[in-house]
Amino acid sequence: MALIKCSECQKEVPDKAIACPHCGCPVDDMMLADVNVAGENKTAKESGKVKIALIAGIAGVVIIASFFLINFLYKEKPAHTGSGTSQMAGNNAGNAEKPVYKEGFVYIEGGSFHMGSYDGGDDERPVHTVTLKSFSMGKYPVTQKEYEEVMGVNPGRFAGKNRPVESVNWYDAVEYCNRLSEKEGLAPVYTIDKSRKDYNNTNNADNIKWTVTWNRSANGYRLPTEAEWEYAAKGGKGSPGDFEYSGSDNVNEVAWHKNNSGGTTHDVGSKKPNGLGLYDMSGNVDEWCWDWYGRHYYANSSSSDPAGASSGLFRVGRGGTWNHTAEYARSALRNYGNPSFRRHFNGFRVVRSIL
Repeated sequence: MALIKCSECQKEVPDKAIACPHCGCPVDDMMLADVNVAGENKTAKESGKVKIALIAGIAGVVIIASFFLINFLYKEKPAHTGSGTSQMAGNNAGNAEKPVYKEGFVYIEGGSFHMGSYDGGDDERPVHTVTLKSFSMGKYPVTQKEYEEVMGVNPGRFAGKNRPVESVNWYDAVEYCNRLSEKEGLAPVYTIDKSRKDYNNTNNADNIKWTVTWNRSANGYRLPTEAEWEYAAKGGKGSPGDFEYSGSDNVNEVAWHKNNSGGTTHDVGSKKPNGLGLYDMSGNVDEWCWDWYGRHYYANSSSSDPAGASSGLFRVGRGGTWNHTAEYARSALRNYGNPSFRRHFNGFRVVRSIL
Protein backbone atom coordinates (compact mmCIF):
# COMPACT_ATOMS: atom_id res chain seq x y z
CA MET A 1 0.00 0.00 0.00
CA ALA A 2 1.38 3.45 -0.83
CA LEU A 3 -0.30 5.48 1.88
CA ILE A 4 -2.24 4.70 5.01
CA LYS A 5 -4.73 7.04 6.55
CA CYS A 6 -4.18 7.46 10.28
CA SER A 7 -7.12 6.13 12.19
CA GLU A 8 -6.62 8.79 14.87
CA CYS A 9 -5.91 12.06 13.05
CA GLN A 10 -7.18 10.94 9.60
CA LYS A 11 -3.99 12.23 7.95
CA GLU A 12 -1.98 10.28 5.38
CA VAL A 13 0.98 8.23 6.69
CA PRO A 14 3.99 7.25 4.51
CA ASP A 15 4.38 3.62 3.45
CA LYS A 16 7.55 2.96 5.45
CA ALA A 17 6.51 4.76 8.63
CA ILE A 18 6.21 2.84 11.84
CA ALA A 19 4.05 5.56 13.40
CA CYS A 20 2.02 8.54 12.30
CA PRO A 21 4.33 11.54 11.99
CA HIS A 22 1.45 13.78 12.93
CA CYS A 23 0.08 12.21 16.10
CA GLY A 24 2.37 9.19 16.84
CA CYS A 25 -0.24 6.46 16.42
CA PRO A 26 1.52 3.11 15.71
CA VAL A 27 1.29 1.95 12.11
CA ASP A 28 0.40 -1.64 13.18
CA ASP A 29 -2.72 -0.33 14.86
CA MET A 30 -3.56 1.69 11.78
CA MET A 31 -3.06 -1.29 9.48
CA LEU A 32 -5.19 -3.42 11.77
CA ALA A 33 -7.76 -0.74 11.93
CA ASP A 34 -7.67 -0.39 8.12
CA VAL A 35 -7.90 -4.12 7.55
CA ASN A 36 -10.76 -4.37 10.01
CA VAL A 37 -12.52 -1.44 8.41
CA ALA A 38 -11.98 -3.01 4.99
CA GLY A 39 -13.23 -6.37 6.31
CA GLU A 40 -16.22 -4.72 7.83
CA ASN A 41 -16.92 -2.95 4.54
CA LYS A 42 -16.49 -6.22 2.63
CA THR A 43 -18.78 -7.99 5.06
CA ALA A 44 -21.30 -5.20 4.78
CA LYS A 45 -21.15 -5.40 1.00
CA GLU A 46 -21.57 -9.19 1.05
CA SER A 47 -24.38 -8.84 3.58
CA GLY A 48 -26.06 -6.33 1.32
CA LYS A 49 -25.79 -8.70 -1.60
CA VAL A 50 -27.34 -11.49 0.48
CA LYS A 51 -30.15 -9.20 1.59
CA ILE A 52 -30.82 -8.15 -1.99
CA ALA A 53 -30.82 -11.78 -3.15
CA LEU A 54 -33.11 -12.75 -0.26
CA ILE A 55 -35.55 -9.93 -1.00
CA ALA A 56 -35.53 -10.83 -4.68
CA GLY A 57 -36.21 -14.48 -3.84
CA ILE A 58 -39.08 -13.60 -1.51
CA ALA A 59 -40.53 -11.28 -4.14
CA GLY A 60 -40.35 -14.09 -6.71
CA VAL A 61 -42.13 -16.49 -4.38
CA VAL A 62 -44.84 -13.89 -3.68
CA ILE A 63 -45.37 -13.28 -7.41
CA ILE A 64 -45.62 -17.00 -8.19
CA ALA A 65 -47.95 -17.64 -5.25
CA SER A 66 -50.11 -14.69 -6.30
CA PHE A 67 -50.40 -16.10 -9.82
CA PHE A 68 -51.62 -19.48 -8.58
CA LEU A 69 -53.97 -17.87 -6.05
CA ILE A 70 -55.58 -15.64 -8.67
CA ASN A 71 -55.86 -18.58 -11.07
CA PHE A 72 -57.59 -20.65 -8.37
CA LEU A 73 -60.00 -17.90 -7.33
CA TYR A 74 -61.12 -17.09 -10.86
CA LYS A 75 -61.15 -20.59 -12.29
CA GLU A 76 -64.65 -21.60 -13.39
CA LYS A 77 -66.21 -24.04 -10.95
CA PRO A 78 -68.77 -26.74 -11.88
CA ALA A 79 -72.36 -26.07 -10.85
CA HIS A 80 -73.14 -27.23 -7.31
CA THR A 81 -76.26 -29.22 -6.61
CA GLY A 82 -77.34 -30.26 -3.20
CA SER A 83 -80.41 -31.92 -1.81
CA GLY A 84 -83.57 -30.29 -3.10
CA THR A 85 -82.34 -29.09 -6.47
CA SER A 86 -83.08 -30.86 -9.72
CA GLN A 87 -80.41 -29.22 -11.86
CA MET A 88 -77.66 -31.43 -13.25
CA ALA A 89 -74.01 -31.07 -12.28
CA GLY A 90 -70.86 -32.72 -13.48
CA ASN A 91 -72.24 -33.19 -16.98
CA ASN A 92 -69.71 -30.95 -18.74
CA ALA A 93 -67.59 -32.27 -21.59
CA GLY A 94 -64.53 -34.07 -20.29
CA ASN A 95 -65.92 -34.42 -16.79
CA ALA A 96 -66.02 -38.06 -15.79
CA GLU A 97 -68.32 -37.44 -12.82
CA LYS A 98 -71.88 -38.69 -13.06
CA PRO A 99 -74.66 -36.14 -13.43
CA VAL A 100 -76.42 -35.58 -10.13
CA TYR A 101 -80.11 -34.87 -9.67
CA LYS A 102 -81.97 -34.08 -6.51
CA GLU A 103 -82.01 -36.55 -3.66
CA GLY A 104 -83.97 -39.67 -4.47
CA PHE A 105 -82.78 -40.09 -8.06
CA VAL A 106 -80.33 -42.58 -9.53
CA TYR A 107 -78.08 -42.03 -12.53
CA ILE A 108 -78.58 -44.85 -15.05
CA GLU A 109 -75.61 -45.06 -17.39
CA GLY A 110 -76.59 -45.86 -20.96
CA GLY A 111 -75.67 -49.14 -22.57
CA SER A 112 -76.98 -52.24 -24.31
CA PHE A 113 -78.97 -55.14 -22.90
CA HIS A 114 -81.09 -58.10 -23.93
CA MET A 115 -84.73 -57.05 -23.76
CA GLY A 116 -87.38 -59.71 -23.34
CA SER A 117 -87.34 -63.27 -22.05
CA TYR A 118 -86.90 -66.72 -23.55
CA ASP A 119 -89.25 -68.17 -20.93
CA GLY A 120 -92.04 -65.60 -21.08
CA GLY A 121 -95.08 -65.17 -23.26
CA ASP A 122 -95.19 -64.37 -26.95
CA ASP A 123 -95.09 -60.65 -26.26
CA GLU A 124 -91.70 -61.06 -24.51
CA ARG A 125 -90.10 -62.56 -27.61
CA PRO A 126 -87.94 -62.39 -29.56
CA VAL A 127 -85.24 -61.46 -27.11
CA HIS A 128 -83.41 -58.61 -28.82
CA THR A 129 -80.53 -56.22 -28.13
CA VAL A 130 -81.49 -52.66 -27.27
CA THR A 131 -79.13 -49.72 -26.75
CA LEU A 132 -80.20 -46.79 -24.57
CA LYS A 133 -78.85 -43.34 -23.71
CA SER A 134 -78.15 -42.46 -20.10
CA PHE A 135 -81.01 -41.15 -17.98
CA SER A 136 -81.93 -40.52 -14.37
CA MET A 137 -84.70 -42.43 -12.56
CA GLY A 138 -86.48 -42.01 -9.24
CA LYS A 139 -85.36 -44.50 -6.60
CA TYR A 140 -88.98 -45.12 -5.68
CA PRO A 141 -92.39 -44.94 -7.29
CA VAL A 142 -94.03 -41.55 -6.66
CA THR A 143 -95.44 -41.49 -3.14
CA GLN A 144 -98.78 -40.16 -1.98
CA LYS A 145 -97.03 -37.27 -0.22
CA GLU A 146 -95.16 -36.29 -3.39
CA TYR A 147 -98.25 -36.56 -5.55
CA GLU A 148 -100.37 -34.44 -3.22
CA GLU A 149 -97.68 -31.75 -2.97
CA VAL A 150 -97.78 -31.32 -6.74
CA MET A 151 -101.39 -32.11 -7.69
CA GLY A 152 -103.20 -30.93 -4.56
CA VAL A 153 -105.09 -34.21 -4.11
CA ASN A 154 -104.33 -37.71 -2.88
CA PRO A 155 -106.28 -40.38 -4.76
CA GLY A 156 -104.62 -43.25 -2.90
CA ARG A 157 -106.95 -45.94 -1.59
CA PHE A 158 -104.38 -47.19 0.93
CA ALA A 159 -103.58 -44.07 2.93
CA GLY A 160 -99.97 -43.46 3.85
CA LYS A 161 -97.71 -40.58 2.86
CA ASN A 162 -94.79 -42.92 2.08
CA ARG A 163 -96.86 -45.49 0.27
CA PRO A 164 -96.86 -45.35 -3.52
CA VAL A 165 -99.66 -43.31 -4.99
CA GLU A 166 -102.17 -45.53 -6.79
CA SER A 167 -105.59 -45.15 -8.37
CA VAL A 168 -104.01 -42.88 -10.97
CA ASN A 169 -104.46 -43.34 -14.70
CA TRP A 170 -101.91 -42.73 -17.43
CA TYR A 171 -103.15 -39.17 -18.04
CA ASP A 172 -102.79 -38.33 -14.34
CA ALA A 173 -99.19 -39.51 -14.54
CA VAL A 174 -98.20 -37.34 -17.53
CA GLU A 175 -99.93 -34.32 -15.98
CA TYR A 176 -97.98 -34.89 -12.77
CA CYS A 177 -94.73 -34.95 -14.76
CA ASN A 178 -95.50 -31.58 -16.37
CA ARG A 179 -96.62 -29.91 -13.14
CA LEU A 180 -93.53 -31.14 -11.29
CA SER A 181 -91.35 -29.78 -14.10
CA GLU A 182 -93.06 -26.37 -13.93
CA LYS A 183 -92.80 -26.32 -10.13
CA GLU A 184 -89.04 -26.81 -10.36
CA GLY A 185 -88.48 -24.39 -13.26
CA LEU A 186 -87.86 -27.07 -15.88
CA ALA A 187 -89.24 -27.35 -19.40
CA PRO A 188 -92.33 -29.62 -19.45
CA VAL A 189 -91.74 -32.71 -21.55
CA TYR A 190 -95.32 -33.25 -22.67
CA THR A 191 -97.62 -31.13 -24.78
CA ILE A 192 -101.12 -32.11 -23.68
CA ASP A 193 -103.97 -31.13 -26.00
CA LYS A 194 -107.20 -31.89 -24.16
CA SER A 195 -109.35 -30.55 -26.98
CA ARG A 196 -108.16 -32.98 -29.64
CA LYS A 197 -108.69 -36.74 -29.57
CA ASP A 198 -105.59 -38.84 -30.19
CA TYR A 199 -106.07 -40.67 -33.46
CA ASN A 200 -103.40 -43.18 -32.38
CA ASN A 201 -105.63 -44.26 -29.50
CA THR A 202 -107.81 -47.10 -30.79
CA ASN A 203 -109.44 -47.91 -27.44
CA ASN A 204 -113.19 -47.21 -27.56
CA ALA A 205 -113.41 -47.63 -23.80
CA ASP A 206 -111.04 -44.70 -23.26
CA ASN A 207 -113.26 -41.66 -22.80
CA ILE A 208 -110.36 -39.20 -22.43
CA LYS A 209 -108.03 -39.71 -25.39
CA TRP A 210 -106.04 -36.51 -24.96
CA THR A 211 -103.40 -35.96 -27.60
CA VAL A 212 -100.07 -36.12 -25.77
CA THR A 213 -96.79 -35.49 -27.58
CA TRP A 214 -93.27 -35.85 -26.24
CA ASN A 215 -90.74 -33.04 -26.65
CA ARG A 216 -87.46 -34.94 -26.50
CA SER A 217 -85.36 -31.78 -26.11
CA ALA A 218 -87.16 -30.72 -22.90
CA ASN A 219 -85.29 -31.22 -19.62
CA GLY A 220 -88.26 -31.88 -17.34
CA TYR A 221 -89.74 -35.01 -15.83
CA ARG A 222 -91.39 -37.78 -17.80
CA LEU A 223 -92.45 -41.41 -17.70
CA PRO A 224 -89.83 -44.02 -18.59
CA THR A 225 -90.10 -45.87 -21.85
CA GLU A 226 -90.75 -49.57 -21.52
CA ALA A 227 -87.17 -50.27 -22.60
CA GLU A 228 -85.73 -47.84 -20.03
CA TRP A 229 -87.86 -49.41 -17.33
CA GLU A 230 -86.74 -52.97 -18.13
CA TYR A 231 -83.09 -51.93 -18.49
CA ALA A 232 -83.18 -50.28 -15.06
CA ALA A 233 -85.07 -53.20 -13.48
CA LYS A 234 -82.48 -55.65 -14.78
CA GLY A 235 -79.64 -53.61 -13.29
CA GLY A 236 -78.52 -51.48 -16.23
CA LYS A 237 -75.01 -51.55 -17.62
CA GLY A 238 -72.78 -54.16 -16.04
CA SER A 239 -75.57 -55.78 -14.05
CA PRO A 240 -74.10 -58.23 -11.49
CA GLY A 241 -76.59 -60.91 -12.42
CA ASP A 242 -79.51 -61.79 -14.67
CA PHE A 243 -82.17 -62.08 -11.98
CA GLU A 244 -85.77 -63.06 -12.60
CA TYR A 245 -87.00 -60.20 -10.43
CA SER A 246 -85.45 -56.79 -10.00
CA GLY A 247 -82.38 -57.48 -7.88
CA SER A 248 -83.02 -61.09 -6.85
CA ASP A 249 -84.27 -64.51 -7.84
CA ASN A 250 -86.14 -64.57 -4.51
CA VAL A 251 -89.29 -62.55 -5.09
CA ASN A 252 -89.93 -62.06 -1.36
CA GLU A 253 -86.64 -60.17 -0.96
CA VAL A 254 -87.59 -57.44 -3.41
CA ALA A 255 -91.34 -57.41 -4.00
CA TRP A 256 -94.74 -57.00 -2.35
CA HIS A 257 -97.08 -59.36 -4.18
CA LYS A 258 -100.39 -61.13 -3.62
CA ASN A 259 -98.95 -63.81 -1.35
CA ASN A 260 -97.05 -61.52 1.06
CA SER A 261 -98.70 -58.09 0.88
CA GLY A 262 -101.67 -58.72 3.15
CA GLY A 263 -103.96 -57.14 0.56
CA THR A 264 -102.43 -53.66 0.64
CA THR A 265 -99.56 -51.52 -0.59
CA HIS A 266 -96.54 -50.85 1.63
CA ASP A 267 -94.16 -47.96 2.24
CA VAL A 268 -91.71 -47.58 -0.62
CA GLY A 269 -88.18 -48.82 0.04
CA SER A 270 -89.22 -51.48 2.58
CA LYS A 271 -87.80 -54.31 0.44
CA LYS A 272 -84.26 -54.74 -0.90
CA PRO A 273 -83.15 -52.54 -3.85
CA ASN A 274 -81.65 -53.86 -7.05
CA GLY A 275 -78.01 -53.34 -8.01
CA LEU A 276 -78.64 -49.75 -9.10
CA GLY A 277 -80.26 -48.78 -5.81
CA LEU A 278 -83.81 -48.76 -7.23
CA TYR A 279 -86.60 -49.96 -4.95
CA ASP A 280 -89.98 -51.54 -5.69
CA MET A 281 -89.26 -52.17 -9.35
CA SER A 282 -90.87 -55.53 -8.63
CA GLY A 283 -94.25 -55.51 -6.89
CA ASN A 284 -96.13 -52.96 -4.76
CA VAL A 285 -97.74 -51.07 -7.69
CA ASP A 286 -97.67 -51.56 -11.43
CA GLU A 287 -95.90 -48.59 -13.04
CA TRP A 288 -97.14 -46.72 -16.08
CA CYS A 289 -94.67 -46.32 -18.95
CA TRP A 290 -94.84 -44.02 -21.97
CA ASP A 291 -95.33 -46.71 -24.62
CA TRP A 292 -98.37 -47.97 -26.44
CA TYR A 293 -98.55 -51.71 -25.93
CA GLY A 294 -98.10 -53.90 -29.01
CA ARG A 295 -98.30 -57.64 -28.56
CA HIS A 296 -95.84 -58.40 -31.37
CA TYR A 297 -93.95 -55.13 -31.08
CA TYR A 298 -90.62 -56.77 -30.20
CA ALA A 299 -90.33 -58.32 -33.65
CA ASN A 300 -90.11 -54.84 -35.19
CA SER A 301 -88.75 -52.78 -32.31
CA SER A 302 -86.02 -50.25 -32.92
CA SER A 303 -82.67 -51.29 -31.49
CA SER A 304 -81.85 -47.77 -30.31
CA ASP A 305 -83.96 -45.97 -27.68
CA PRO A 306 -87.27 -47.59 -28.68
CA ALA A 307 -90.43 -45.83 -27.52
CA GLY A 308 -93.14 -48.40 -28.20
CA ALA A 309 -95.73 -49.03 -30.85
CA SER A 310 -97.05 -46.08 -32.84
CA SER A 311 -100.65 -46.68 -31.72
CA GLY A 312 -102.71 -49.07 -29.63
CA LEU A 313 -105.50 -49.92 -27.25
CA PHE A 314 -103.44 -49.83 -24.08
CA ARG A 315 -100.45 -48.19 -22.43
CA VAL A 316 -97.70 -50.36 -20.96
CA GLY A 317 -97.49 -51.04 -17.23
CA ARG A 318 -94.48 -52.73 -15.61
CA GLY A 319 -93.42 -54.36 -12.37
CA GLY A 320 -96.34 -56.31 -10.91
CA THR A 321 -98.52 -55.35 -7.94
CA TRP A 322 -99.52 -56.10 -4.38
CA ASN A 323 -102.65 -57.72 -5.83
CA HIS A 324 -101.02 -60.02 -8.40
CA THR A 325 -99.00 -63.20 -8.07
CA ALA A 326 -95.20 -63.23 -8.10
CA GLU A 327 -95.19 -64.08 -11.81
CA TYR A 328 -96.24 -60.52 -12.57
CA ALA A 329 -93.22 -59.11 -10.72
CA ARG A 330 -90.72 -60.53 -13.23
CA SER A 331 -88.49 -57.83 -14.76
CA ALA A 332 -89.25 -58.93 -18.33
CA LEU A 333 -93.02 -59.32 -17.98
CA ARG A 334 -95.14 -56.89 -19.98
CA ASN A 335 -98.41 -55.67 -18.51
CA TYR A 336 -100.80 -53.08 -19.92
CA GLY A 337 -103.99 -51.19 -19.17
CA ASN A 338 -106.61 -48.79 -20.46
CA PRO A 339 -104.91 -45.38 -20.11
CA SER A 340 -108.08 -43.84 -18.64
CA PHE A 341 -108.67 -46.45 -15.92
CA ARG A 342 -107.79 -45.65 -12.32
CA ARG A 343 -107.08 -48.90 -10.56
CA HIS A 344 -105.89 -49.32 -6.99
CA PHE A 345 -102.74 -51.10 -8.13
CA ASN A 346 -101.51 -48.63 -10.81
CA GLY A 347 -98.81 -46.11 -9.92
CA PHE A 348 -95.72 -44.72 -11.64
CA ARG A 349 -92.21 -43.37 -11.20
CA VAL A 350 -90.51 -40.57 -13.11
CA VAL A 351 -87.29 -40.14 -15.05
CA ARG A 352 -85.35 -37.33 -16.68
CA SER A 353 -83.37 -37.42 -19.88
CA ILE A 354 -79.70 -36.45 -19.73
CA LEU A 355 -79.39 -33.87 -22.51
